[in-house]
Amino acid sequence: MARVLASSSVNYSALLGLLTMFFLSEFVNLPAMAQSVSESAKTNTTRTDEFSRGVQAWKDENFQLAVNLFETAAHRSEYEAQYNLAYLLRHGKGRPQNYADALYWVLLAQLGGIEVAEELAEEIQDRLPEKQLEPVLAEIENHLERRIETGEFEAIPQLAYYHHALLPEADYAQAYLWYAIAVALNLPDMTELRDEMEDEVEPEEIAVLQLKTTDIFNRLLAGGPIHQNKPEAANEN
Repeated sequence: MARVLASSSVNYSALLGLLTMFFLSEFVNLPAMAQSVSESAKTNTTRTDEFSRGVQAWKDENFQLAVNLFETAAHRSEYEAQYNLAYLLRHGKGRPQNYADALYWVLLAQLGGIEVAEELAEEIQDRLPEKQLEPVLAEIENHLERRIETGEFEAIPQLAYYHHALLPEADYAQAYLWYAIAVALNLPDMTELRDEMEDEVEPEEIAVLQLKTTDIFNRLLAGGPIHQNKPEAANEN
């Protein structure tokens, strides 16, 4: 039977582990299936039930139902659901194969700390031409920025990681900016990562970046957008 993740849990330690793998290239495999739902997920009965029903639908080979349930959970940033949805879309189970959509969801799962997502992401990327990869990456950036603008600050380290680890050409300046904001917000385990990004940026850029960082930080705390003069965004599908 194909691998299915059956736990709806993620934390900063998981993301930090992913970042550590990037820098040290020491990979640790997750079990094929987690055994329980996290305590945080248990506080939301709807989320827990939807994810659990999706896992059961997968086991029952009712893949259409599984896709629909995982997709609902995936839009709520449940990272295991994002991985499971990506796997089904990659293999055309419950819905015709769609590599672009599968890559979108599996990269979000990877950013959420699902370690096994990296292997699937690499497999899918090998099947996509570069012209199809670029819009997927752009939509991931937009998705993360929308989450941050609505106060989901756990997406800030994910956006930083996106800039230095997922883009074809790393943008260390933007990664530094977002890790610096994460440190200012007292998100755990971000200081060393910020400093590592600073080492990759030209010294003359740092002062300009710090001014930009402060501006974005203040706007976020005031409930404003990341980008100045940003038009009102349409609702995400």
